[in-house]
Parts: sequence; structure tokens; C-alpha cells
Amino acid sequence: MGHLEVAVPRTRASGAAGAVLGRYKRRSEELDEAITSAYVQGVSTRKMGRVTRALMGEDVSRSTVSRVTKSLEEKVEALRTQPLTQAFPYVYLDATFLDARWARTVQNVSALVAYGVGEDGHRHLLAITLGGSESMDSWLELLRQLLERGLTGVRLVIADGHAGLAAAARQALPEAQLQRRTVHLTRNVLAKAPWRLRGRLGKQTSAIFEAPSLQDARKRLEALQEGLGRQVPEALECLPPAPGLRCRHLLL
Repeated sequence: MGHLEVAVPRTRASGAAGAVLGRYKRRSEELDEAITSAYVQGVSTRKMGRVTRALMGEDVSRSTVSRVTKSLEEKVEALRTQPLTQAFPYVYLDATFLDARWARTVQNVSALVAYGVGEDGHRHLLAITLGGSESMDSWLELLRQLLERGLTGVRLVIADGHAGLAAAARQALPEAQLQRRTVHLTRNVLAKAPWRLRGRLGKQTSAIFEAPSLQDARKRLEALQEGLGRQVPEALECLPPAPGLRCRHLLL
């Protein structure tokens, strides 16, 4: 909405405008979030004024941008040092590549992300680290940081098929089992099937993972093998055999 003049009321009893507007508040939260997002994507503090001028007709100074983005750094640091006070039986590890500000320039970096499902049944963001590449050393460093912060009780690590990640998990969490993420396994199955069959194959493959019991999962896998699977035997090689449903594709 741009710049607005606000008449601040005064009361004879008690209370203050700061309780409603925020003490010394000059910008909305949405604008601060937009500034932070633009900065992370590579807009410099010097050029940020052009962005805000286009959005709302007002410039912001470089010092304002620095103050706004500093709060992001504080949140990241708080996440990096926050003690883990509860056990996390399930830990999800994955990486994504994105363009982000790193070492004062915008580069394509790998963001290693760790989520945990705690004993409270809720998902928690545990850690995010940026690096030049996804490797065993980078994953091992992230896992060591989590252990130093108090990560305990891990029974299952869910990840993709990255060899370096699997090696790091075995070294840092030797007592935990490593399970392949079903979404990655499903993608591998579909990649070996023609486009005209991928819709049906995807639904039947997902139905196996969503089965209410191991017995039902075996029956659904057998039905897939005897039916649609006969047309795409290469795709079904990515799935475990029906009798056990536990093999290197799912449990490493």
C-alpha cells in the first residue's frame, strides 16, 4: 500500500500505541520478509531501494536493509546452536540446490536439510547448512553438529540414494537403519516406464507404500507384478521382491 500517515490516538487511562503498532515500528512484517527474500536471492543493500520503490514508491536505506537481514542471521544462528532436548526416532535428510548469497556473492550452492520427527509426534527443522557440493564430508559434518547439540534416540534415517549421505549416516549413526525415501524410489520406477503408463504405475506403486499392513503391501506388489508390471519389467526391477519387501532398495 506504500507510505501511510497514521494518526496515533492517546488515552487518558492507560495503554500505548506501541502495543498495537509495535514500538518504533515503521514497516510491516510482509515488507521485511520481502526485503530479506530479495537479499538472499542476490539483491545488494545498495540496490534494494529500487525494489522497494517499485513495490511501494518508497526507498529504504542500506542501513535499514542491514538491520532487517541481520534478524535472519540471528534466526539461522539460533537454529545452529539450539539444544535438542527430546529424542528424534526418525530423521529425514535431503539436499537441494539453489542460487543463494554465499560469501558475499550469489552462487549455486547445496543446502543440506535435516528434519526430525520427535517423541511429540511433530516434525522439527533440525539443521540447514550451505556448501559447495553434496558429499560424505558435508553430510558427516552436519550429523556431527546434531550429535553435539544432543541428537539422541535415532532409529531410522530416511534419505535418498546418495552414496555419500548413506556412508555418513552409517558412520555418525551406526545403530540407526537407513531407509530409502519412497518418493525417490517411485521416481526411479516411473523413469523406466513409458509416459502412457506412468499415471497408472505411479498410483499402484504408491498404493504399496500406503498399505495398512505388510501383508497387504505384499498382496498389492504381487498384483502389480502379475498385472501392469508385465508390461514394464525394467521398472519393477527397482522394487523389492514380494515375499520379503525388505532389500537394498528400501533398507540399506
